[in-house]
Amino acid sequence: LHQLLLDLEIDPFRPGIAVAVDQEVILRTQWEETEIQPESEIEIIRAAQGG
Repeated sequence: LHQLLLDLEIDPFRPGIAVAVDQEVILRTQWEETEIQPESEIEIIRAAQGG
């Protein structure tokens, strides 16, 4: 999962990012050890300032 974020040019250490794999939120502390399968559904949410 960590490598996927890097491949997508998303800084995995940036605050305000949440990731779910197969509708399960993955804790940031588990990103490096979480393996992605070809059939996995991944949702990445990035908080943005605005109003």
